[in-house]
Order: sequence, then C-alpha cells, then structure tokens
Amino acid sequence: MDALRGSPESSEAFAAIFAVRSPNQFTDTNPDSIPERAAWALVNMYLLGADAGALISDSLRSAEAWFLGSRAQYLPSLAECVDVPTDRACAMLLSVVTIDREFRGLLPYVLEPFDFAHRMSAMRCAESGKQRRQKRSSGTFYTPGDVATSIAQHAVGSVLTGGRAIDPACGTGVFLLALLRELRKGGDARTPFQICGNSLYGIDVSDLAVESCAFVLAHECLDEIEHVDPWAVWQTIRLNLWATDTTRIRLSINSPDGTERECARNALSANNSTPAGFVGKNDTGASLWRESDPTDLWSVFPEAAGGFEAIVANPPYVRTTSEPGNLYIRFVEQMIRLARPARSFIGAVLPLSVAFSSDDETRNLRLALTHASGTCRFAFFDREPHGLFGEEVKTRSAILFRQIEPGAGPAVVQTTSLLRLTSRSRATLLECLPAVSLGHQDIRDGVPKLGSDVEVDAYNRLITRRFRNSDLRFSAAPFTSCLGDQGEDCIYVGPVAYNFINVVRRLELVPRPEGTPTSSNFLRCELTDSVTADAIFGLFSSRVSYWLWNVRGDGFHVSKRFVENISTFWGDFPASARATLAGKGKELWAAVSRSPIVSRNAGAWSVAFSPLPYQTLLTEIDAIVSTHLELPEDFSALLRRAAVERIVVNPDEKKRRELVGHE
Repeated sequence: MDALRGSPESSEAFAAIFAVRSPNQFTDTNPDSIPERAAWALVNMYLLGADAGALISDSLRSAEAWFLGSRAQYLPSLAECVDVPTDRACAMLLSVVTIDREFRGLLPYVLEPFDFAHRMSAMRCAESGKQRRQKRSSGTFYTPGDVATSIAQHAVGSVLTGGRAIDPACGTGVFLLALLRELRKGGDARTPFQICGNSLYGIDVSDLAVESCAFVLAHECLDEIEHVDPWAVWQTIRLNLWATDTTRIRLSINSPDGTERECARNALSANNSTPAGFVGKNDTGASLWRESDPTDLWSVFPEAAGGFEAIVANPPYVRTTSEPGNLYIRFVEQMIRLARPARSFIGAVLPLSVAFSSDDETRNLRLALTHASGTCRFAFFDREPHGLFGEEVKTRSAILFRQIEPGAGPAVVQTTSLLRLTSRSRATLLECLPAVSLGHQDIRDGVPKLGSDVEVDAYNRLITRRFRNSDLRFSAAPFTSCLGDQGEDCIYVGPVAYNFINVVRRLELVPRPEGTPTSSNFLRCELTDSVTADAIFGLFSSRVSYWLWNVRGDGFHVSKRFVENISTFWGDFPASARATLAGKGKELWAAVSRSPIVSRNAGAWSVAFSPLPYQTLLTEIDAIVSTHLELPEDFSALLRRAAVERIVVNPDEKKRRELVGHE
C-alpha cells in the first residue's frame, strides 16, 4: 500500500479500472481511500488468476494483464505503479497460497476491512488492539459461515424461481456467497455468473468491502472466464453492488428506466464490441464519476423495483450519536420496506434485545415484523458456552426468519428457548432450529424465549396474572448500605444472574472478605415480618422464577421490572400456602447461607448464594408455586430437566450425571 500512496498515476489507474459501469451509482474517489483499495485490488486480481489456473506466478503485472483481457488496450495499468522488485516480492508471497473451495469460503473473512484481531493479539499489538476497538465501536460482527448458510437455506426457495436477493449490509459477501452456493445446491440451473448477474445484490457503506465482495463472487464464476474477460465478470457483479449507507436510501414510487443499465450489461458481456469511451481512460471524469450519491434505490437497481424476494443481513449493532436508537433497527426497517409485499423472505442476525427491549423503537419494530401474513420466527442464542459469533465475540444473539405470504396479517409467531451452542451441538442446532408456535400473539411487549408447548401453556397462564397490583415494593439500594441493614424482614436480589437468581435473606450476616465491596445496587424489599420474607425468598428462589427470568429477560441482568412482575404472583397464594412456602424458604436459606460465593470484579467484591445443590428443596418449592399459579402438571418436571441442561450442556459428561443425582 505504501508503494501506491501519494501516486496520482495509481489513483487514476485504479479509478479507470474499478469504477462501477452503471448509471446512477457513485464510486468514491477520495484520494485517502484509494491506496488501500488499490493494494487490495492487486492482491485480488492475483488470487483470482491463481484460482483460474492462469500463468501469473511471476508478477502482479501478469495477473493484471490476465484480469483485463481484451480491455487492457483501453485501460491504464495499476500494477505498473508498483516498482518491479516490490511487484515480484508480492507475487512470490501470494504464490504459496493454496486456493480451493475451502479457501474461497474463507475469502470474505480474509478480505474484511477490519483485520482479524483476537483478544491476545489485541493486548500484545497496538495496531491489532486499534483494529479490534474500531470493529467493536462500529457494531461490526462478521457473520460465521454456518450462520449465513442456515439463513440462506431458508431464503433460496424465494429466489429459485427467478427472484432477487439483497444483503443491505453485505460487507465482503458472506451472505451472498452462501446464497449462491445454496441456490446451486437447490437445483438452480443457471450458471453462477448468471445467478450473480440476475439475482444477487448488495449494499455496504464501505467501497473497499463492496469491491472485495465482487472478487469473492467472481471466484465462483471461473467457468465463465473462458468466454468473458475477468474484468467484465467482475464489473458485471459490481453492477449489483452499491456503496452507500443503507439507512439513508429511499424507495421512490416512480417507474425507473433500466435501459442504460441493460446497455451496460450487454457491453460488458461482449468482448469485441465495447462502446467507445465505456472503459476508456480519457472519459472517466465525465462518464464514470458522480459528485453526489443518489438516494433512490430503484434508480440504481431499476430491474428490482417492486421489491426483492429475499433480504438477508447481519446489520451493525451500535447506538448512533446522530440520532436516537440502535442502528440495527434502521436496517431492519429498511429490510421490511425492501421486501416484495406479496411473497418474500427476510433473514437477519440481530441482538437479543430485539426480544426484550421495552423502548418505543423496538416495540414498534416487533409490531412491524408481524404486521403482514406468514410466519415470524425467532431463534435465540446465549453467549456461553459458545456464542453464535464464536469465542471472540461473546454476545447474546437472535436470528430472524420472516416468511411473508399472501393474505391478511398478523403473522404466526414462532420462538425458541435461549439456546446454548457447543462445538458438539452447533451444527445440528443451526441445521434444524427447534421452534414452538405462539399463534398470532401480540409481541409488542416482547418475544418470550420458549422451547416447548408445555412452556407456551405455562407462559400464557402466567401473563394473565402479571399485571395485578402487588403490595411488595422493591427499590435499588447500594450493596454497601444493604450490608448495614439490621433486622430479619428484608430480602435482596442481586443485579445479575446466570445459572440462578442471587436471592439473599440476611446480608448483614455475610462474612466480610478483605477489600472494597462492590458499588453495584441490589434490589431491596422490606417485608412486614420475617415469615413473609422467608416465603418471598422461596418464591424468588424457585425454578419458576428463574425460568420466567430466562423467558422474559436478557439472560444476564435482573431488572426491577422483572422482580415486580414476580411480585404480582404473591397475591395468588392463600395463607396456608404462604406458610408452607415460608417454611421451605427458611430451610433453603439455612442451607445456602452456609456456602457464600465471593466474587471479585475490578478489585471490588460481591457475594452470591446458589440454590443449585439443593434440588429436592427446589422441587418442593416448585410444587407449591406451580400448584397455586395453576401451571401445567408436568411443568415442574420440565423445569428440573431444563435447569440441569442449562448448567451442564453436554449430556454425556460425568459432571452432569453427578449433578442430576446430587440433592
């Protein structure tokens, strides 16, 4: 890249070769961006030629000559802007790369604009750390290939009959590559080049990503290169890729004219009849560049006016500074607008907050997703043991599968529990995601994470109760002040949970380790007497409460809203049940208080009390709670199995067998 920086000749050559040959599309000619893009273009031309078996091993110049083909007489050379020793050294390094189908599958990640940087490299290398921070701040999480394939498998049915698919956050082409391969597997008789030219579209804010995406797809079209110049193959694919901000495009109601665009396609496919000036160096300033970026999508892709049959994406997850809300919501709103109204598919990787956030934007998005007829399916994934994005990106995620069908809405909603992936279960789960139907349930308040019809039944029974008024009042109180409470009438709920909800009866009796207590708040409730406090402790420690926390929450935080919802159930317990629950709660606190779990974070300590070793007591508490909340008969047994499965994921491990038998 340094060899190209500050060179007007290289900028001119790059612009002449790689400007998109389509009306109403803008190619960024910012001189600050061109050296990096030009360097990657040289690498990509070499890799494509090597994949095609071209005789290019000695230099970048020979790779460029092969790539340009018959167009070389019209275009300047970018490779000649690099001195010969540097050219030969680069070619020698690239010549050792073995290019096969597996490498082509990795190519979108090799070419991603942000270098790959794992946690250790980020700590050891300042540049790697900078790349990692930039990637996180932009909300960019590159889609794993198996996730893209899973979504593509659901999308291909909408595209096989001649439909069009678009990725409005295409990056270097992970989804588009998956779609292309799945279409071929699904029986699409067209060549990969025909599929790319007629059915696959993408948008990304990065010119470098879009240019690399065209190379990624060109690797799949090598059979066509015998008949068409590789440059023309690349440019034909590039016609369907737009470098712009998806959130700012608009969809006009006008009928666009696609004549110029069709002429461009024809010119690219005809090696010996290139119109004068179409690739010529002298006309680039007038014919290939625009001073402003058009915002109307249909003026750029007129043949797709009316909507796409499949829209797939992994939009960025980041809160913007220019406007309120999370950026992914802007993307999903655009995906809904891009969908052909009568019949289409939307597939997206989203943050888990799509299920539980209570802000107006997310509530309105959930309503919009279910407005039309068809099915709206959500699959939810925990961050442990393995996150959906792998070990390097620990985030809780969701996958949306939205099939729009003719008819009157709303859609049938389908959901999963909060799935936990491991290296053993990942492939099976992504291939066949277990889902249950919620019917035409209104999900504006949230999407419950449920894994069976019994859970759906239990949830529907509980949500009819949770809006009742409760006399229990929780307030946030600093952990340090809770430690100073005196008396026996309070309970406390910790701010986070994972395998259990951290419920505490007597914080003032907790042994004080050395160091500073955490500054975090606990949720505190002062009851009328210690018996009631014991009963409420039992209620919040139950597997029913833990299950509802998983169903409604984010899998980590314990909110005041959640504990207040649980509190509304207290009015359903008669005096006799409250007394029995108080006895079991007191017994459970006596057991768990013997083994406080002290944790430290940033030098500050906190404490938790796990009920998990006391499965018999939890089963007895669940029986009381389930009976008086009128839950299904087999629900308590389901909760016990689910709790064990959550703690120890792999069923063949000795640890799990020991836990099942431990009381």
